[in-house]
Amino acid sequence: MRTSLKIAGVAAAALLVLGLAAPRANADEANELTYITFSAPVALPGVSLPAGTYLFKTTGLDHDLVQVFSRSGNEIYATLITIPEVRDTPAPKTIVSFREGYPGAPEAINAWFYPGRETGRQFLYARSWRHLIATRGQHDSTRQG
Repeated sequence: MRTSLKIAGVAAAALLVLGLAAPRANADEANELTYITFSAPVALPGVSLPAGTYLFKTTGLDHDLVQVFSRSGNEIYATLITIPEVRDTPAPKTIVSFREGYPGAPEAINAWFYPGRETGRQFLYARSWRHLIATRGQHDSTRQG
């Protein structure tokens, strides 16, 4: 009888641990929480980051907003607006692409892809914003005219 109670207790404890772990795994996928290590300084719109490990994640329901934190998650370096960037195939692992930057400046991150997803997040720099606004203006006026 005591053995059955011990087994039931261990099983209940295991289910509790698994139950607590499951929401975290889902939360990581929902907000695409990813740790990325850079061996050299990198740039994002409005911020330069020294070499190191950073936590990237989307802000819950709005995947167009990406937040970049210190490795510990205690310090936020940026909250950035992004637009979707699509690949032909899902990213096999975390992928970071870079764009051409200014001479002597850190490499600028162009886009970040979460593993298993075809759609990543492209960061908008000043030139991208101007192009996006100009393009939207043209499309809007075309539809109205």
